[in-house]
Amino acid sequence: MMLLDPYHLAAVINATLKYYTDFCKNWRLPQKRDVLMMKLLSNTIALFTFMNFFCPVWVLLHYLIFPTNAAYPCSFMWLFCRWELYLLSGGSYFWLLISIFSNITTVSIFTLVIYIFVICTILSKEFFAPSVRKTRNYTTSNSLRSPGNLQLAYRTFELLVKNANDVIAPVLVPAQAVITQFSLSCNYLLILDHASLDLTSASLLLLWSGGALALWTVVLAFGGYIHTQGSADALLLEAVRLAEDKES
Repeated sequence: MMLLDPYHLAAVINATLKYYTDFCKNWRLPQKRDVLMMKLLSNTIALFTFMNFFCPVWVLLHYLIFPTNAAYPCSFMWLFCRWELYLLSGGSYFWLLISIFSNITTVSIFTLVIYIFVICTILSKEFFAPSVRKTRNYTTSNSLRSPGNLQLAYRTFELLVKNANDVIAPVLVPAQAVITQFSLSCNYLLILDHASLDLTSASLLLLWSGGALALWTVVLAFGGYIHTQGSADALLLEAVRLAEDKES
């Protein structure tokens, strides 16, 4: 896989494993970053975002379906220059898509595992009142259920997810640009060249266009839901803390 920031991702995973093991409150997340890597990363994001203004996805998709009918801007270029443009943009987008896929897949699996095995399994069971779990044994130490530990455990988890989001953040803008251009390219071919398309090609283009937008909508909605719920829970925990301070 082509991870854009492997050192930070490794630090997040190590901290999460420590958190999952024993809810240790002394965990540390190293913030040391490779300056050269971050500079190259910023330049790469700017480059691929800028490339989308020239619609290379549209050009490549049009060429794959209609190789004898070059699309703009290749129709205004000499024939021997078209191959260089196709190869350059195709290779660049292949690297970009692999990087986006690697980062999104890694962080998505990583985040889902945290939610399933930490939030749903541990936090929802280990902090129940004893009367709720008379017939079951706790899997963690009793000291973890002392007053204030739930807030500490949730806040630690919130920080871990925040740092995990930093891993996927560099690919969000290029991914948005690629998905948007891909959907527009499919719509362009469906509208202007529908007479030349057979049923299979038209159905495939329609599926690609709708599927890409639907998938990206789900991703954005899920991210917004996590952010909204996290903000609401943070406010609730803060209110509980203030109430405890007043009582004490």
